[in-house]
Amino acid sequence: MIQKNKNKFIYTKDDVRLINSLKKFHYTDAWSHTKKHSKLTKIKLEKFKRRIKDFLLEKENYECSYCRKNLHGETYMVIDIEHILPKSIFKEFMFDVNNNLSISCRRCNAGIKKTDISFLKKINLKKISLNYKNRNFYKFIHPNLDDYYKHIDYYVSIKNKKKVIHYSKKTKKGYFTYKYFLLEDLELSHNSNIQNVKYQSKLSTSLSNKYEDRVNTLMRRAKNSRVRTKS
Repeated sequence: MIQKNKNKFIYTKDDVRLINSLKKFHYTDAWSHTKKHSKLTKIKLEKFKRRIKDFLLEKENYECSYCRKNLHGETYMVIDIEHILPKSIFKEFMFDVNNNLSISCRRCNAGIKKTDISFLKKINLKKISLNYKNRNFYKFIHPNLDDYYKHIDYYVSIKNKKKVIHYSKKTKKGYFTYKYFLLEDLELSHNSNIQNVKYQSKLSTSLSNKYEDRVNTLMRRAKNSRVRTKS
């Protein structure tokens, strides 16, 4: 059994022994199943990573750390353990669950972020390694060092099959995250689904006028995009 609270992953002695045994491997072999591992090591690694994923899902309330996509009901194959500092460059933090790992949808991790490090303010890798817990080194919202909702308000309105989402940026980090993870594309893709439905002046009494105006703008953009595509 893993000893944990909602915000902190506690390593067992077996975890530490496993991590130490994997240090000699290339990062791809250390993290993934490989013929270089014994059958027992493969089993232990699989169980360890599953515990990590379960812990991170609970910590993030079953949402992607970057776009806030709801991950309830998703298969494990499309939910990624995200290495904030990529393991290909910062191998030493590969198993640092509390500081360098988070949960992500496949789109944000494998589709956008990948092994990129342009979100770092200082590209002196040695300095980053020594101070990787410093939130000021990151341009985007760090899943473990920052409070997402201090930087972005995330609005969702759902009625039957219609869903409207909006990201309201409040800080520079919020704006960078919005641009970096192409969150406007998610707004447009969801909001365009209601283009053929008569839009009511209020989607929900809980939504602000500012949000309503933003949704109208997004709907107009989606409509114009469709018109240009047809032409």
